[in-house]
Amino acid sequence: MIFNSTNSPIKLIKIIYIIQCCIYYFYYYKLLFIYMSTKKTYKNFKKN
Repeated sequence: MIFNSTNSPIKLIKIIYIIQCCIYYFYYYKLLFIYMSTKKTYKNFKKN
């Protein structure tokens, strides 16, 4: 309730939250990409 007079702390929390979300999505897609590529190479390996 101390920060009720100003909006800056709330904005900061929102910004931090958004940045965290972006980082999580980035890592999720990176891992997904790595998983897909390893799956592909595994299939190719099985063929040979």
